[in-house]
Amino acid sequence: MKQGPKLTVRHRPIDLELRHTFRLARGNSDWRYNLVVEVEQDGLVGRGEAAPIERYGQDRASSARAIDAMAEELGDGLAFDSEIRRCGLEGEPAAVAALDMALRDLAGKRCGVPLYRMLGIDPADTPPTSLTIGMDTPELVVRKVHEAVAEAGDSAVLKVKMGSADDRSVLEAVRSVTDLPLRVDANEGWTLEEAKSRLDWLASLGVELVEQPLPAGRWEESRELRRVSPLPIFADESVHRAEDIPRLAEAFDGINIKLMKCGGIGEALR
Repeated sequence: MKQGPKLTVRHRPIDLELRHTFRLARGNSDWRYNLVVEVEQDGLVGRGEAAPIERYGQDRASSARAIDAMAEELGDGLAFDSEIRRCGLEGEPAAVAALDMALRDLAGKRCGVPLYRMLGIDPADTPPTSLTIGMDTPELVVRKVHEAVAEAGDSAVLKVKMGSADDRSVLEAVRSVTDLPLRVDANEGWTLEEAKSRLDWLASLGVELVEQPLPAGRWEESRELRRVSPLPIFADESVHRAEDIPRLAEAFDGINIKLMKCGGIGEALR
């Protein structure tokens, strides 16, 4: 905890048990171990949350240490954009994102408006969020699809995780029970030849786009895949910050912006 004249920064752990085991091409998980961050000033409290990503060498303990270190350097909490750029620690984007969120939320409460209003966002005009369906047996994936649709309704967009030997049977099972828009996320799980062999088939099932089919850093292979792909290819693990985007131009059609990966709302907007 850091406490200045009128500014207090604190954090607390939050354990999230997942409804289903969440399976990706690179591993499985049943829990998420996150960190809630609060910034208090003059009786108002702004909140953010860090969901550290093991893929990038972060965990809850490292996020907590990063929050403590940044709190020691934090000055004017209302100058949130410049403060985050000045105090943000390299290698801990989840913690930076949580503090960025909390400072912006605090500023919104000072102004008496929610953060989305400060950002000029109309909730009625935002696109639907993809509902992620983790890797599993075809039977369990179908069950997850039914649960997702029951909660989100007919406006849902499904993002199906792939990257296993069961990719074909899984997606065919999904398509057999729903005609909702489908997106596919391979999480770096394919080789170039595997990706090429799957793309036409994915297009035939009405898949809208494919996210991160190849491992990050495979620029030449990614450019080659994009040249022959019948579907848009989006970067995820290949892009972290705004400065990464120019080199992606010939290898991808779009990017997936994650606050936990880029370091907060400010960097996401950039």
